[in-house]
Amino acid sequence: MERVLKVQKRAVRVILAAHPQAQSIPLFNRLKWLPFDEDAKITINVCFAFQRTHNYNLPTYLNEILNLNNESNSIFRKTR
Repeated sequence: MERVLKVQKRAVRVILAAHPQAQSIPLFNRLKWLPFDEDAKITINVCFAFQRTHNYNLPTYLNEILNLNNESNSIFRKTR
């Protein structure tokens, strides 16, 4: 993770022709980039989980939990 973040910081400085020691946060903001840190890693993992859910590529036990949740929600919608 650290190596990816370092490359990303270097890239933002090169793109904006910034000083090599310029703070990276304002540069990321200028380009509207999100730094690839632990928070971004969590967000990416959540997105992959949703994508796997959509394509039914989750482990069986998770598919069963989601199916039970869908059934209870569809019952709730019918009674309203």
